[in-house]
Amino acid sequence: GMAVVDLNNDGRMDLIATSLTRNPLVFKNIPVVEEGDSNKWIGFDLVSKNPTCAREALGSRLELTYRDSNGDIQKQFVEKTLVNGFSAQGDSRIHFGMGDNATLVELKVNWCGSEERVYRKFELNNYLRVEFL
Repeated sequence: GMAVVDLNNDGRMDLIATSLTRNPLVFKNIPVVEEGDSNKWIGFDLVSKNPTCAREALGSRLELTYRDSNGDIQKQFVEKTLVNGFSAQGDSRIHFGMGDNATLVELKVNWCGSEERVYRKFELNNYLRVEFL
């Protein structure tokens, strides 16, 4: 099995590989240059407290809009799922890598297909909890 998870919450995804015949292997993503890294990322932990949507907000669709280093608008989409690999479960948080010197514009979340909400003004290079009440 293979699981992708950010073990130390630094925005760099790490890998854990398991096998029936050996102990698990951990592949930690170590940056080549620690200082001056201008690559931006943001992560979200979706939680639903609304009766129309499961607690882990499964099936919710996220649309991240941001400006890249050239000032062009970019969009990324992801749907929150429960399973993301064979014989392993990775991090349940949603992670977006935005590249060099990006600036966040907004996040749209379609909560379980029932209601769309727009969120703005997030701190980049951080994991944030977003709740659906």
